[in-house]
Amino acid sequence: MFRTCVLALLCLVVKQASPFSWDILVGQARTLYFYSNKTLTYTQDIPYSNQITSVTYDSVHNRILFSDVDYPNMTICSYDITSKTTKSLLTKKIDGFNVRVVYDPVTQLLVWSDASNIYKLSLNPISVNKTVNGKNIVTLDHHCRDVAVDSCGGYIYWMTDYNIERARVSAEGQPECSCQAGYSGKRCEVHACHQYCLHNGTCSLNEEEEPTCECSADYEGDRCEVATTRAGEEADGSTQQVLRDLRSAVRQVLREELKSILKLFSDKLDEDEASAH
Repeated sequence: MFRTCVLALLCLVVKQASPFSWDILVGQARTLYFYSNKTLTYTQDIPYSNQITSVTYDSVHNRILFSDVDYPNMTICSYDITSKTTKSLLTKKIDGFNVRVVYDPVTQLLVWSDASNIYKLSLNPISVNKTVNGKNIVTLDHHCRDVAVDSCGGYIYWMTDYNIERARVSAEGQPECSCQAGYSGKRCEVHACHQYCLHNGTCSLNEEEEPTCECSADYEGDRCEVATTRAGEEADGSTQQVLRDLRSAVRQVLREELKSILKLFSDKLDEDEASAH
């Protein structure tokens, strides 16, 4: 089967206790390539691995964390540089070829993304909420291209086909969105102008990032909720016209009914006179 060649690249300036020196790591197919000053210093084949798609480095434990779409029954693994051993971190495969893996050494959270979701897994050995399959923390509306973590700021960043977004991660590893001005909601999905101006008013944000309305000539008020005199007069005129039309219709109906009653009465009189003769 034809498969597009994928390079998983990690660029780092590191000083670690390793049996070899390196500052750049490349994962390709089933092999990890370690470079120092643009020179290949070491290679390591990963048993059972076939297609490494992403790599990241855990400097605390001196290990490589990587994703592999073809690894049997597992997707994310660790490679200990010192002992040269590989260990699986998940017990299930993740759907999707475009898996991206990052690691936050401060919280010891492993974060990865597939096509439309972002997951996290605590690698803290004393974590009471540890799960072997990870936890879905963000569901995306668009295809996820890449993911990154900001250890100092506590943010997760991700890139879609349309933009770059972020969410703050709480101490429990849950995302907490920091919304841009004019947006609110759990995922910043509500704009301040949403359904704010009434009667077709135009909404915009002022210098304080608060919603303001530009009303039509017929309405006024903070949200264009008050009809102007002209609008009120037009409304009164429209109401009067409706009433006039209604009275005219009622009169017409009454005329027709009266004509019918008079005709019936006249026919009855004619019948009685004919019977009398």
